[in-house]
Amino acid sequence: MYKFHVTTRPVAQPRHRHTTQRMPDGRMISRTYVPSTHPVTKFKADVRAVASARFDTPSNGPVMVDVLFLMPRPKRLVWKTRDMPRVPCDRKPDIDNLVKSLLDALTGIVWYDDSQVTGLVAAKCYASGHEKPGVEVVISAGELRQ
Repeated sequence: MYKFHVTTRPVAQPRHRHTTQRMPDGRMISRTYVPSTHPVTKFKADVRAVASARFDTPSNGPVMVDVLFLMPRPKRLVWKTRDMPRVPCDRKPDIDNLVKSLLDALTGIVWYDDSQVTGLVAAKCYASGHEKPGVEVVISAGELRQ
């Protein structure tokens, strides 16, 4: 079992953009991409940096992933005199897009392909008053649960 924490604001995987280009011979080539200036690029780089310090070689077997996304606390939930515990986050970004960006970032470092992830537990909440936004990840061998 491996645990690590990445202290960077979680960013969801955006929709890919599309472009088409006409080649000199008349063929049309279409390309899908995510702009390199999108914040997800920095998020993935931060996750890769922390994960590569923990993992020497990628796993080639089934893997279970347990992840908690700590989102930045909005101003409407900031108090000066009361405790500020973790609160479930029911706003955007969608949790499935957050998971996509995380699993893509860990591909090639923790596992060879994210199809090796056989189980996933994901949650997102607002960080408590003393916490910074980030991602808590627990990775274990993919035993079959019954």
